[in-house]
Amino acid sequence: MRPTTRRPTRLCSVAALAAALVCVGAVGPYGGLGTAFAGLGVLALAAGLGVNSRPLVTLGPLALFVGAVVAGARDAPVLATLLAIVAAVLAYDFAATGIDIGAQLGREADTRRLELVRLGTSSFVGVATGGVSYLVYVLGTGGRPLSAVVAMLLAVIILFVALRRQTPTG
Repeated sequence: MRPTTRRPTRLCSVAALAAALVCVGAVGPYGGLGTAFAGLGVLALAAGLGVNSRPLVTLGPLALFVGAVVAGARDAPVLATLLAIVAAVLAYDFAATGIDIGAQLGREADTRRLELVRLGTSSFVGVATGGVSYLVYVLGTGGRPLSAVVAMLLAVIILFVALRRQTPTG
């Protein structure tokens, strides 16, 4: 009998890195400091998943988020900024889920169905929150970009709370 490996699950790890790359792709065309932060976020997230480090898995998406906010503050379009922010939050959620499931059930356990449900649910909540945020921006900003930023940050907080209320086991 092989010992149980308490490492992040592969599916959630791949999904977290894919979300991180979406974030980089969204801020990348606008260059500068936002792209640098996002790039560092991907590296920290990958390292955290590789060595099973919760602090690095938290730091990576935080850097992704900062990169998205910096890109938005430096004239990246609202839609690209919003996509990057949602992707950063999802990267954190996917990575944390992978660590939690790996710690509870082990990497060798067949958890694909559980992970797919969690990834799908989180993605739906993220896309829905992002869509509502963009709709609020389009319909309600009246040319005041500061209110759009506040609305997006509020949406990210709601998204984070909604994703953290879900338990990885159901």
